[in-house]
Amino acid sequence: MKLKNHSVVITGSGSGIGRACALAFANEGANIVVADIQPESAEETVRQVHARGGTAFACQADVSRQDSVALLVDTTIKSYGKIDTLLNNAAIQVNKTIEDTSFDEWNTQMSVNVGGVFLCSKLFLPFKTYKREYCKHVIGEWILCLALLCRILHYQSCHHRVNKSDGY
Repeated sequence: MKLKNHSVVITGSGSGIGRACALAFANEGANIVVADIQPESAEETVRQVHARGGTAFACQADVSRQDSVALLVDTTIKSYGKIDTLLNNAAIQVNKTIEDTSFDEWNTQMSVNVGGVFLCSKLFLPFKTYKREYCKHVIGEWILCLALLCRILHYQSCHHRVNKSDGY
């Protein structure tokens, strides 16, 4: 158990990659905060962690809202006394073409996918152990995320144009 007494907050861990990460961290002995906008999904992840002998609790959180993230921070600190790892996993995807995506849908997606990473990092940072290393890590992650985002957007727009059958 490499991560015994290690506290880990995973946003968007009610399903998918977030849930898989929660289970993997729990298998290594970490104490998990399962943060998700859908409380039923978060509770299911907690049940799966407990079934494997791990420690976890669910916290409903909307990472695009500062008050919600502040409550997540407060709940985490009251429960575990610290934060060792923050995994910014929460994300949404508008599965439409650019032409069909409304500006509100775009803003909502950016608020969760980019704004959520900013808010969680900003509000958890004062409670993070080893703050100096974490600051460097966050900056590096931002650069990596932005680079990946640019590649993904470029790929998707090229892929759409190449595969579009109406001739342009």
